[in-house]
Amino acid sequence: MNYTYLYLALLIFAMNIVPAFAPPTWSVLVLFQISYDLQPVWIIAIGAVAAGSGRYCLARLTRLL
Repeated sequence: MNYTYLYLALLIFAMNIVPAFAPPTWSVLVLFQISYDLQPVWIIAIGAVAAGSGRYCLARLTRLL
């Protein structure tokens, strides 16, 4: 079973929860595309959902402070 898409989603989510000092999301998506030859449609969809979810969690956690 190929877990590359899951690793991509977790990495993008974690990068977007961190408020600073993370590389841009698009650069990690391109790196995964080049390194693992994944489907571009799935990379874009997974990246958008994971990045949005990470930013949403960051906003919710920030409100708690």
